[in-house]
Amino acid sequence: MARRITVTPGQLTLLTSAFVVIVLNGTFWARVVTAVQPTGAMDYLFVAVFAVTLIAILDAALSLAAFPLVLKSLAVTLVAISAALAYFVHEFGTAIDANMVRNVLETDAREAIDFATPRLFGFILLLGILPTLLIAWVPISWRPASQQPFANLARAALSGTIATVLIFAFFATFASVIRENRGLLFVLVPSNAIAAGSKY
Repeated sequence: MARRITVTPGQLTLLTSAFVVIVLNGTFWARVVTAVQPTGAMDYLFVAVFAVTLIAILDAALSLAAFPLVLKSLAVTLVAISAALAYFVHEFGTAIDANMVRNVLETDAREAIDFATPRLFGFILLLGILPTLLIAWVPISWRPASQQPFANLARAALSGTIATVLIFAFFATFASVIRENRGLLFVLVPSNAIAAGSKY
């Protein structure tokens, strides 16, 4: 009988982070490429470093919550919400800010139904529901309860260090791109919704 595939908490946090950052942020990366207009190796390297930095930041955050009954619920919620946000950002070029949060909360049922198109359901099924079902299905191989908190802290520290080193190494480029293209932050899923919700 075939052995069922399992993942470690670290593998799940990394794969979830990479999926959200790379797959569910197509519009963000398209705008990054437009802003950078890469022509040489260093430009392409910066785009790659940008991606690794965001993955490392999200991985560090998820690692701190890598406990039984918590990690899968958080990963599923993160992917599902990010997929929904990604659809509206991609389809309508929507900037998720405090005003958008206000508009969503004030939307009535009739207006909400207008957005319920086959394209929306297909997008959510492919990039939201199927990945969350996979996360729910794959078992996690946990460390002993006494060791897991220290493993989580170590992984979060490693990912945080990687992000910090990359940011400092490319600080001038990061600062320039973000300063001249502040709209990028409003299409970066899911941090745009978190920031907008907090501001609202």
